[in-house]
Amino acid sequence: LPLVALDIMAHELTHGVICATAQLTNSGENGAIAEGLADVFGVCVEKYAKPNNGNNLWKMGEDVAVVRNLASPDCKYYLGNGWVNTSDLNNDNGGVHTNCGVLGYWFYLLVNGGTGSNESGMSKYVIGIGFDQAIQICYLMITSYLSSSSTYNDVRTCSILAAQQLGYS
Repeated sequence: LPLVALDIMAHELTHGVICATAQLTNSGENGAIAEGLADVFGVCVEKYAKPNNGNNLWKMGEDVAVVRNLASPDCKYYLGNGWVNTSDLNNDNGGVHTNCGVLGYWFYLLVNGGTGSNESGMSKYVIGIGFDQAIQICYLMITSYLSSSSTYNDVRTCSILAAQQLGYS
């Protein structure tokens, strides 16, 4: 069964944008960032094409078979439960399709906000800023801040810089 769904096609096309701008690779932590950003843009394209998709919006490929769920990924936190060793390139190029959940979940929280506790028991309270501002931050990160050597720590820094450049507090 070929995986032909709007969000998956947008995901794959985003890899082209990422390759031409940030030049993220397809392995280890760097590859997880690329996969996460491609998921983000897949969700965003579907959001604007299917605005009434509800909770399915956060599920990549739900039209054919759910590939990943950004609202509830297998790995939500950097080095947390489900994190794949990034140096084990025999395991999905260092876990790129699992560890990308960290960025996908970050985007989900950035859009919607959320409360609760992380895996360390620390309370979290995030105020969502909505799709329009969140995707502008992501696009600016890809086109102006991230590079082929970026790590999740860089994503944190670059997202703050992008938000500041866009005038968001």
